[in-house]
Amino acid sequence: MKHFDWSVQNLNSYSIRSLLPVLILAGSVSVSGAVVAQEETLVLEEVLVTATKRVQSLQDVPISIAALTGDTIEDMGIRNLEDLATYVPNFSKGESGIGPIMQIRGIASGANQGFEQSVVMYVDDIPLSRAPLSRMPIFDLERVEVLRGPQNVLFGKNSIGGAVSFISARPTGELSGKASITYGYEYDDYEATAVISGPMTENLAGRLSVRAASYGGYYDNLLRDRDEEEREEGTIRGMLTWDATETLEVLLKLEHNRVEGDG
Repeated sequence: MKHFDWSVQNLNSYSIRSLLPVLILAGSVSVSGAVVAQEETLVLEEVLVTATKRVQSLQDVPISIAALTGDTIEDMGIRNLEDLATYVPNFSKGESGIGPIMQIRGIASGANQGFEQSVVMYVDDIPLSRAPLSRMPIFDLERVEVLRGPQNVLFGKNSIGGAVSFISARPTGELSGKASITYGYEYDDYEATAVISGPMTENLAGRLSVRAASYGGYYDNLLRDRDEEEREEGTIRGMLTWDATETLEVLLKLEHNRVEGDG
């Protein structure tokens, strides 16, 4: 009986030792497969920018730059430059009693509304150098590029602090659209947006974007008995792209922005 028990123990030990290499091999295959699957899923998306006036990967641009895609802007709920500043290092935008102030690395022109800013805002390469124009909303964009440092060669001689470049979303080759309505009951805020884009002919495509917003104000003016700052905003943008030839594309854009503040 003791001999039988000894044989069984030795048989179990022998079987385990025999199966051990197989178990180790199976485990290594499983782990390596999981590592390969993880490597396949953790792929960084390439971000293309036009900071040097040509399409390049963000990693290849020899400029200190921060870029956010249009999808990222929507997902983060970025609606203006104040919201953008929370996601871009070395960039800030604030309001004073005179007007807005934009800074990159601490460089700014002050709040004088008659001064051209050291940090210039560009919308589709059109400079908006006056401080009050920085109140324009961020809406229906392909991406935003914030360039730190002097940009007088590629953008403009007055961009000594940096440049904030907005690239509007272009018309698409397929019919698409989206709409949204947001309401904040605490301060009686609302925002409504609508976008439709698609081809019109074989070589012509269009895009129409509309936005309306109202903000009730988040503090009380006891002297005037009202909420401040009450603000009304409206934006309408139309874009047409025409593929004139295989190497020539004509872009027409019309945009109107209205921002009215009370308080």
